[in-house]
Amino acid sequence: MDSQNLVKSVIAEGAKATPPVAVLATNAASGWSMSTVATALTIVYVLLQAAYLVWRWRNESRDRRERLNAAAGLAP
Repeated sequence: MDSQNLVKSVIAEGAKATPPVAVLATNAASGWSMSTVATALTIVYVLLQAAYLVWRWRNESRDRRERLNAAAGLAP
């Protein structure tokens, strides 16, 4: 890897790391403990996972219903 590509890679990775670093710095400045931050992030993660599962299950249910209707010769 030449030096130009290395510099571009370092800048790109630094830009990707900026939001989490900014959040941690803001929380540390405002008095949040790492425990509070970890708890909040865990709650957000669980909620996002639950929303994704509900979305996936609804899509699978709709697809299954459409396949059964097509097999039975019914209109959707």
